[in-house]
Amino acid sequence: MKRSQITEVMKYINNLLISKNYNELVNEDYQKQLTSEEIEKAFEDYGGNVTFPPDEAFESYDIFWGEDKNEIAVDFDLWIDNEKSDLTMNCFIRNENNIYQFAITGIHAL
Repeated sequence: MKRSQITEVMKYINNLLISKNYNELVNEDYQKQLTSEEIEKAFEDYGGNVTFPPDEAFESYDIFWGEDKNEIAVDFDLWIDNEKSDLTMNCFIRNENNIYQFAITGIHAL
């Protein structure tokens, strides 16, 4: 799995969060561990609005490789009101026949 392709998925997820399109986010999530209401509540509880991170944020997120080389775990620090927050999104990204899919497993403050 190439980091550039993983980054494209992370940018896509960020854009859905920025537009508050939580239903689409859940529809595309292959595990559906969180509901759109749970995602929305996480941001309401935290306060502020998700904003697009600078390019360097997409160079420094954490990737965890498991036994399955077609699926990785990612911890990504979200940006709120144009500042890096302590809110982290945990997700999986998998490659199924060169189609990259995601699953959000948590959004929480560290």
